[in-house]
Amino acid sequence: MTPTEPKEPPMLAIVAPCFNEEAVLQSSIDKLRSKVEQLSTDGVIHKSSFCLLVDDGSTDQTWPMILAFSQEYPNVEGLKLSANVGHQAALFAGLQEVADKCDCCVSIDIDLQDDINVIDEMIFGLENGYSIVLGVRNNREADSFFKRQSANLYYRTARVLGVDLIPHHADFRLLSQKALQDLLAFQEQNLFLRATPALLSQSIKTVEYTRLERSAGESKYPVLKMLALAWSGISSFSVWPLRLITVVGTFTAFSSLMLGVVTILLWLMGSTVQGWTSLMLVMAFFFSLILLSLAIIGEYLAKIYLESTGRPRFFVDKTTID
Repeated sequence: MTPTEPKEPPMLAIVAPCFNEEAVLQSSIDKLRSKVEQLSTDGVIHKSSFCLLVDDGSTDQTWPMILAFSQEYPNVEGLKLSANVGHQAALFAGLQEVADKCDCCVSIDIDLQDDINVIDEMIFGLENGYSIVLGVRNNREADSFFKRQSANLYYRTARVLGVDLIPHHADFRLLSQKALQDLLAFQEQNLFLRATPALLSQSIKTVEYTRLERSAGESKYPVLKMLALAWSGISSFSVWPLRLITVVGTFTAFSSLMLGVVTILLWLMGSTVQGWTSLMLVMAFFFSLILLSLAIIGEYLAKIYLESTGRPRFFVDKTTID
C-alpha cells in the first residue's frame, strides 16, 4: 500500500494597489514580507509565495521604491500601470497578473489598516473547503459619526436594491484559484469588486478584525470618491434606481390626477383661490423630480457608453515578474 504523500502548502500571492504611497511603503512592505516569511516557515504557505505591489500611476517615488524592493527581496514583485485608473481597476490588474502564478491570493490596501494577522485565519478557511474568505470589520468606532451612519445607511440601501454586499467588508479578501479565475471573466469597465463574491461562490466564510490606524500618509478615498464608489456599486449591480423612477412617476401621475379632479370640483363650486406660492412649490417639486430622473438615466447611459467602447481597463507599463 503506497503511503499518502504530504499535501503541498498553497502558493499565496498578496496583491496591494498603491497610489502615491511613498510615506507608508517601507513600513508596509516590511510587515508584509515578515508575514509571508512567517507563514512559509510554519508550513502554512509555499516558500515561493510573494507580494505584488501595483503602482496605479503614482507621481511620487512609489514605483522607484517598488522596483528597489523587487530587486532586493525575492518575495516582492511590482507592476506599474501606464496611468492612474482607480483603485478597483488597479486591484483587478494585480489579480489578473497573479492568476496563473498562485493557488490563492489575498487583496489588501497597502496602508495595512486591515490586520494582516487575519491572513492566517483566511488560509485556514481555504484549507477547510471555503472558496472565498472575507475580512469584515468588527466595529467602526474609529470612524466619525457621519461616516458610521452613512456606511450603515449605504449597506441597508444596497440590500434593499438587490446588491448582495457583506456589511463592513471592503477589499480585504482571500480568493481560491477557481474563484480568481472566475472573477477574471467579468468584463465590465467599472467593476465593483466588493459585490462580486456572492456571484462567484456560495462557499464563503467571513473573519472579523479590528481596523488599525494608518501609520503614515493620508487616505486616498475622500468623501467624494467614497460617494462615487458607493454609487458605482449600486448602479453596476442593480437596475432598481431605474425602476424606482417608474414607481415614483406612477405615484406622482396618480397624485396629479387626483389633484386635477379636486381642482375641477373646487372650480365648479366656486371655491378656487389663485395662489402663486402653491403653484411655484408644485412646479419646483416636479421639475426637481424630472431632473433627478434624467440624472439617474444619464448615469446608466454613461455606463452603457463606456461598456460599448470596449476600451481596456488599464495598460501595463512595466513589470518585475518574469
